[in-house]
Amino acid sequence: MSSLDLPQYDETERRMTPGARIHRARLARQWSLQQLALHMRLYAAKRGDPAPGVLSLKPMISRWEHDKAKPDEYNRRLLAAVLQVTVADLDLPEDPDFIWNDGSEPGGLPGTTRMRPR
Repeated sequence: MSSLDLPQYDETERRMTPGARIHRARLARQWSLQQLALHMRLYAAKRGDPAPGVLSLKPMISRWEHDKAKPDEYNRRLLAAVLQVTVADLDLPEDPDFIWNDGSEPGGLPGTTRMRPR
């Protein structure tokens, strides 16, 4: 396959910041900041996890999208789950010691979030 056969967006996509990727994923779902914040809150509640209110999540998401801050490990997983992408799709690092159980692992309960013992 020659380079002419490759999609045009490949190089642009490789250069996208994590914030731009979060923004693009949100817009792909046609959600406002408030809608993403609400979906994050509802998903966390469904898991039985505490979550900040929508009013505090909105500016937090905006800071992530503008690369002014990075989401912590929990919020990376929450964002990816809600946006139906992987953390890697958002070009964010994943802590291998962080356990995010969505209930698909044998013996796992949804909402189990903990650090592996060292």
